This record gives sequence, structure tokens and C-alpha cells, in this order.
Amino acid sequence: MRFLPEFLTPREEKKLSERLDAIEDRFQKLETSMKALQLDWDNAYERLHSMMGRVARRAQVASKAEQMHDYAESQGSLAPLPLPEEQIAQAYLTPRQRQLQMSILSRRRQLNGREKT
Repeated sequence: MRFLPEFLTPREEKKLSERLDAIEDRFQKLETSMKALQLDWDNAYERLHSMMGRVARRAQVASKAEQMHDYAESQGSLAPLPLPEEQIAQAYLTPRQRQLQMSILSRRRQLNGREKT
């Protein structure tokens, strides 16, 4: 096989041209496949990132529930007493909502035998 175009016969030139076209087609297909693979990977990564965020939020909620349970146990009550940050949240309740919340907590403590009325 010769590398200089001026020494090629028309038949060889046609053959090389066909090979070059075939290589270009294969390259385009590979490039298209690579782009599709990159899009699939980006999509999978985004889904994984989203799932990891959900798992982290669930772990945070579970940790908070465990803290409340430990706090309630240390206070000797089954119904958890408000944590300081919950007391801050109660500050945003209307007086009626605060009264209802206190009656609910009071009822729970009565049912646990913690308070005698």
C-alpha cells in the first residue's frame, strides 16, 4: 500500500476513499454512542444524587426521633417533652394552637401515669 496520492491508481484511490468513508462513519457512530453514554451517566448520577439526598434526610429525621425518644426517656415520660427548638417552634403558634398542643401533651402524660390530676 502506497501513501503518496500521486502514485495511486484510480482503483486504489477509490478503495482508500471507501475505507476512509467507512472509518469516518464508524467514528461518527462511536461519537454518537459516547454522547448517549455520557447523557445516560449524567442521568444516573443525578438520580443517585437525589436518592442520597433522600437517604440523608431520612437519617436526619431518624436521628431527631431518637434524640426525642432519649430525651423523653431521661424525663421519665413516654410522650416526649418539647425540646428547646420545639419550644421555639411553639412560640410561632397562635394562643389557641398553643393551648391545644399543651392539652394534647398533658393528656399523653396523664395516660402514661406521669401526672396525677
